[in-house]
Amino acid sequence: LHFKVLKCLLNGCIFRHNVCVLIRWFEKHQFVQSGMILQPLLQVANLLQARKTVADIQGFNEICSTLKVSQIINVLRHYSPVADYEPKVSASFICNVKQKLLALRKQTETGNEPTIIPENYLNANDLLDFEPCDVDLKTAEIPKSVEAYAAKI
Repeated sequence: LHFKVLKCLLNGCIFRHNVCVLIRWFEKHQFVQSGMILQPLLQVANLLQARKTVADIQGFNEICSTLKVSQIINVLRHYSPVADYEPKVSASFICNVKQKLLALRKQTETGNEPTIIPENYLNANDLLDFEPCDVDLKTAEIPKSVEAYAAKI
């Protein structure tokens, strides 16, 4: 399971469908604890599909009841909205979510919670916003020291 692809609403819908198919298969084959085992994955899919506004934070607590606050924050931190359809999740919103969920759950962060997305996952969107360059590549000159490397690419 690669969480790099689970970062927008559309992928959340596909992921939810796949988890539901797994749950039905487990139930058909009489795996008793399948729902409990797959519940965190289903809740991640619900979080990806949920609206991300301040008014919806209480809903995060309800739809993500088995996820730790740090796991919810980790999913939101790596969330990449669909362009022109969803607003970008800001750092202040994520901080607000963390504070409100901790207050609702009366918890403190210990830092020992298991993660859903590996900590070493680096999202390019976390670093810089992309700004296209207006230099025409046909007119750009490649230095001689780089030509051999560029030929391999």
